[in-house]
Amino acid sequence: VPVLIIRRRPEKAETEGKRKTGLVLTRLAGRKRNLWCLRSNVDAQPGFNDQTDEEGNHGDRTGNHKHLKKPLLEIVVLGDGNIIIENTNINHITPIISKLEEANCKLKLEKDKIELKAPKKLKALEIRTMPYPGFPTDMQSIFVSMLTIAKGTSIIVENIFESRYKFTQELIRMGAKITIEGKSAIVKGTRKLYGANVNATDLRGGAALVLAGIVAKGETTIENIEYILRGYENLNKKLENLGVNIKMV
Repeated sequence: VPVLIIRRRPEKAETEGKRKTGLVLTRLAGRKRNLWCLRSNVDAQPGFNDQTDEEGNHGDRTGNHKHLKKPLLEIVVLGDGNIIIENTNINHITPIISKLEEANCKLKLEKDKIELKAPKKLKALEIRTMPYPGFPTDMQSIFVSMLTIAKGTSIIVENIFESRYKFTQELIRMGAKITIEGKSAIVKGTRKLYGANVNATDLRGGAALVLAGIVAKGETTIENIEYILRGYENLNKKLENLGVNIKMV
């Protein structure tokens, strides 16, 4: 049975000649921090670009947003970097953009392009999932994972589905501070996550574990990845293209 193994970049750059691991970083002139500098054409990311159903609607009554299957923005937010995403319809992801801005991300929006610069530290959020055009339930687990290292305490309320917090137990194994109270997840931000052996419990929860593994210190091994692969084809290859040190064994 295949598993995913993710290693974070070293805390300090390695000396020349040694094997480099982790995220691929570029040091920008005039900046003190390492930044992820990516330009991604969304047409090359199936599932993220503009998709509609037969009636031309985006999303469905459950709050699913069919074009939000590849959380590129959130990956870069946790990677402390920059990204430009082209060929996307900003109007279809307004709730996501609003929450990213509220979390202190800087976004430059054009007609079909988004440029995001991640903050040094994310700000805690309050989120309630709602039917489209509200905040999508399919992004709930992604934001929970993202907010595990935010400054302050976040509250996420799941109004669409029941029992959609199973993945949080795996995040807790990685050092996340999460308490579940009924429909709410209370996420107290921590400085670091740590690599661990974890199990994907479902598709979106599995994606949340991948997101956490990218920034966790050390090595993260994710089992039961058939859940993830069911909805994210060639995920490891696509993340490798973004500089993530990930392999499937």
